[in-house]
Amino acid sequence: MFYIRVVLLGVWMCICAFLGLLKSIFRWGDTNLGKEYARLFTKVAFKIARVEVEYQGLEHIEATQPCIYTLNHQSNFDMAVFGAIYPGDTVIIGKKQLIWVPVFGLFYKSAGNIMIDRSKTDKAKTSLSHVVEEIIRRKVCVWIFPEGTRNFGKKKLLPFKKGPFHMAIEAQVPVVALVASSLKELMNWEKKLMLGGKLKIRVLPPIFTTGMTDQDVTKLTGIVQEQMQTTFDELNSQININLDL
Repeated sequence: MFYIRVVLLGVWMCICAFLGLLKSIFRWGDTNLGKEYARLFTKVAFKIARVEVEYQGLEHIEATQPCIYTLNHQSNFDMAVFGAIYPGDTVIIGKKQLIWVPVFGLFYKSAGNIMIDRSKTDKAKTSLSHVVEEIIRRKVCVWIFPEGTRNFGKKKLLPFKKGPFHMAIEAQVPVVALVASSLKELMNWEKKLMLGGKLKIRVLPPIFTTGMTDQDVTKLTGIVQEQMQTTFDELNSQININLDL
């Protein structure tokens, strides 16, 4: 059943991207396309994966836009995990190679998301400055996983990259963190199990960067990581997930 559910999720993702691509013919660059895609995909994805979600702190999700949204990154299923509350006027930073992914890549671009070249450090730094310009000019939010890669629901979040916090300070916009409880007991990619179950997601109050400078990047990074780790632990405790096992 695991592989059947994975295939169903993949097929549904392609269908949603195709429908979004059709809409983009008349709305190219509309950042709300991403919100519509996320809502549609998540609604069915949760049924396929048999996931029940409880949300906390939703009053913070769109209260201080534009902002930088930071999220914990557990697996490829994160697209569904956070999709139901993906806000409008929000873009994702992705590597430019995504454009070559059939259907999804073109839709990704059509929804106003930002593609950057991560292959070289100097280009990556230039791309971050470009993102800041986009935040200010288009008044869009950025949706980003500061861990940089999947942590597969481990007990401790991976060390955070400083890029998102550089952008927040340079653009002088708040950081709004979203944290999901561990997916360990819902789906296990190593053991090929998709058991379903309860998931909790909390949106944390914004951290304002007004008046901060580049010298505050390390401090801001540490504050956000500490808050997200504490929240991750609390959410897991609420649904009795033991990551020591």
